[in-house]
Amino acid sequence: LSLCTVGDVLFTGAQDCNIMIWDLNNLQYIGTLPGHGGAVKCMAAALSRKTLCSGSQDRTIKVWSLESFSCTKTFLGHRSEVNVLTILDSPEVLLSGSEDRSIRVWDIVSLTLLASLEQAHYSSIVAIEALRPGAFMTASSDRSIK
Repeated sequence: LSLCTVGDVLFTGAQDCNIMIWDLNNLQYIGTLPGHGGAVKCMAAALSRKTLCSGSQDRTIKVWSLESFSCTKTFLGHRSEVNVLTILDSPEVLLSGSEDRSIRVWDIVSLTLLASLEQAHYSSIVAIEALRPGAFMTASSDRSIK
């Protein structure tokens, strides 16, 4: 369901609630990050913080250390499955979009919620794209872009 590369490592999220880790140099399986209670729908990596973030049908976002391969934080707040994650470099924030039509802004340094945009669209948020520092655009299944 989702893919994310960090250097020579590939992370794959699937319906079995796990994230599998692969070495791209030899296409060998490295390990598994368990912990979600639903399919892993999206992932994003913050290289400067050495973290991987994953969003799931279980309505959670997990922050994983790329050094210890362990979950360091679970963000709660979305009322439905998390469809998309995007990281902005400046400031260092994680943006999440959900079936619940909301967009949430998370500080990936302090691991706290900064803002919540409820009913950002008329239907589920399906894409978030960084435009420039501090600016982003969203797309929804309602066929609109904001």
